[in-house]
Amino acid sequence: MRAAVVRRTALAASAVTLALLVSACGGSSDDDAKGAGKSAAAGSAAPKSDAAASDVKALSAAELEKASLAAADLKGYQVTTMKDGERGTADQVTVDKAECLPVALALGLVEREEAVASTARQAMPKPDASAATADDPLAAISLVTSAVSLSSYDGADASEVLAEMKKTAGECTGFTATVQGEKTVYSKVAEVPVSGGEEALGLNLAMESDGDSVPMSLVLVRQAGTVATIATADMSGATGGTAENELPTEIISAQVAKLA
Repeated sequence: MRAAVVRRTALAASAVTLALLVSACGGSSDDDAKGAGKSAAAGSAAPKSDAAASDVKALSAAELEKASLAAADLKGYQVTTMKDGERGTADQVTVDKAECLPVALALGLVEREEAVASTARQAMPKPDASAATADDPLAAISLVTSAVSLSSYDGADASEVLAEMKKTAGECTGFTATVQGEKTVYSKVAEVPVSGGEEALGLNLAMESDGDSVPMSLVLVRQAGTVATIATADMSGATGGTAENELPTEIISAQVAKLA
């Protein structure tokens, strides 16, 4: 099959992948796992202190918009604002393992009940015209897609989100999510080093799709009472190239800079 045809297929798959990231993986669990997200947070997070609750004030919706990524913040990227319906909700997905529910919630950029305000962006590298050829004009288009959300919290709630995810990172090694009757297998969930903000967590994942393993990453960064969540999928392997499981360092750095 010609590279251009494969790339078109990969682009379609990339769109599906992003849909799974930002509008499907919202995550309620199976019957035994219902409520696991809240119980995990309660069991793993450090207790709130009166000082933390009074010192940390959530950014308002307007302040969060100013702190969110814009095209001017990322040279070489297209940045668009995601619509409300493009994000996941907590009733859209089931997962087979309760301990993996926080990962599913984060992948879907689901706005948590505790959040005071939240925003979401999509970031993709701009097309590189120099990469296109007569046989494969679509080679100019990148197949690496990121979805970025910011959520603001009062008191210790932001710290508790990170604590829950760190606990999850030690327990969840893989899971299956069911979205509208369609199952998606995440065969790997592994913690990787990442820095930024006051605390951060990085995960590498592998999503199985039509016999291919799609590298994905999930990064959470906390600055004061704001948590940035960055979910990335790399479909380049479907075109015969080499997909890489790398963290989107430029996006992380740009978002952390705006939160500092």
